[in-house]
Amino acid sequence: MRTTALILLVLAAMAAPAMAFTRRAAPKMNFFNDLAKKFFPTERAQASHILVSGPNRVQTLEKLKAEIDNDPNVFADKAAAVSECPSGRNGGALGTFKPGQMVPAFDKVCFDESYEIGVVHGPVGYAPSHL
Repeated sequence: MRTTALILLVLAAMAAPAMAFTRRAAPKMNFFNDLAKKFFPTERAQASHILVSGPNRVQTLEKLKAEIDNDPNVFADKAAAVSECPSGRNGGALGTFKPGQMVPAFDKVCFDESYEIGVVHGPVGYAPSHL
């Protein structure tokens, strides 16, 4: 263990002169971290949704959103009644998922920190659309 630490320390000291960091180069150092997050995400979410298609989907979802008023029980009832997704039978519950497993618009709402948790967001998506 001490030998490994010593070897790493010597290698780091040898590499230090060749590594001239600048402010411009610093963001590039996140490349591997960003890549690892993309392929091995540790972040997970649980969400429920209501899926509606058709020409009046946005109006339908806006009406439902007003009726739900962030009440999870009402949301589950509405999902069971109108969602076109099989998850509607479970109140719209999608279970646990990682970034990139859902369509991009829905994924953004689930993983972008600017969206408040526990609040009905949407309609999102194009055709079909989600709450």
